[in-house]
Order: sequence, then structure tokens, then C-alpha cells
Amino acid sequence: YLHWHEHIELLHLLDGEGTFVVNGETVTARAGETVAVNSNSLHTFRADAELDYLCLIVSPAMLAPAGGGSVLLRSVIPPDSAVHARFDAMYNAYQSKDAGAPLALLGEAYLLLSHLVTHYAATLTPKAYDVRVAQMKKTTALLDYIHANYASPISAAALAKASYISESHLCRSFKSAVGMPLTQYVNRLRMEKAAVLLRNTDEDISAVARSVGIEDLGYFDRLFRRTAGMSPGAYRRTADKAE
Repeated sequence: YLHWHEHIELLHLLDGEGTFVVNGETVTARAGETVAVNSNSLHTFRADAELDYLCLIVSPAMLAPAGGGSVLLRSVIPPDSAVHARFDAMYNAYQSKDAGAPLALLGEAYLLLSHLVTHYAATLTPKAYDVRVAQMKKTTALLDYIHANYASPISAAALAKASYISESHLCRSFKSAVGMPLTQYVNRLRMEKAAVLLRNTDEDISAVARSVGIEDLGYFDRLFRRTAGMSPGAYRRTADKAE
């Protein structure tokens, strides 16, 4: 699910490919590339096959000499031998039992960040950074509400009224931050929850539909087919065979 945190997350792909959503931008990254999730960025990723990568999570404080949270790294960094060398050295230090290994790992992390800031970064003004963080907090509050209430009726009009903004503004800002319209996000979440119920319970399909907030069984069937590529019944039978 979409989430955010203050730390910077760097994923260096060694093998395979994945689809990443970062601040409303959907990108595909492949082996050799590095995905950068900046501080306070909504993000998630999906891989349909095995994905092998190294992940580094660092405090924004490490970028303080270069501007801290106002420094934005490019979402996808192309294959770069210097980046790969730094990740490889960090991995070796991480596995080492030498007393100096933690310092070596930290040093390599700083060298990596220095290279990324020099070649793959832009800088926000303090005002733009404050606006970005404020918008992220509003979007996160909406996501928290949706995840807690997906089984109940959810409408853009009601959310906008509760947020004291216009419906059109809410829809625009949500799509910009999340990368898909509000209704699509809610329906996708409901279908993911329905898939879990179909795999792990014996509830009939109409009960599953009601459990995720959809009363119309025909509408539920169409949504599930659109998401999973098969009917709810076929999905359950496939899951049973896989077990």
C-alpha cells in the first residue's frame, strides 16, 4: 500500500524489474537502475516476478550539508557504475565482521549520497518544501480514512466536505499525489481486500462483496474481473489449487 516516511529509501535493482509509484508518478525500473524515494514521498511498488535488489534507508540528516529535505533525487537513476560500486561496497561491509565495517558502510553511504546529489538531484525552495510536506500530510490523512472505512460508502463529495475543500480540488490533488483517481483507488483497495477473503475464507461471494462495501454482486463481479483478470469464483478455485 502507499505509505510515506521521513527517511530516504534507495533500491538498487540487481535482477528483474518492478513497477514503482512515487508521488503520483508510475515508473518501471529494471536491473541496474536505482529507485530513489525522497523523504516524505508517497510510494509503493509491485513486482510480478522475483525481484532482487539492495535497499538502503538513510536519515535525511545525512543530506543536511547539501540542503537536507529540500534536496530531491530523481525517481529512477539510470545504470551507473559508480552507484553500483557503492552499493556493492556497502553490502560487503554489511556482511563483514571486522570492527571497522560499520564505519566503512557509513563512509560508502556518504559517498553514494554525494554522487547522487551531484548528478541526479534538484533543490526545492524552503517554501516549496513546506507546501510539499503539508500536501503529503493531507493526502495521508485521506488514505488512512479510506483504509479504515473501505467497507462503508466513500464518496469524493463527503471527503471534500469533511476536509473543507471543493470536490474538484480534492479529486485533482488526490490524483496528483497518488497517481490514480480517488474512485479507482478505493475500488482497487476493495478488490485487494476481497482477494484476501476469497483465498482465506469460505464466505460466499456475495458475503465477500458486502464485506468490502459493495452490495451489487454484478458490479462486484465486473470490478474483480477488471482487477484480477478473472471472475471471483475462478480466482478462488485457482487459489485453492495453488495451495
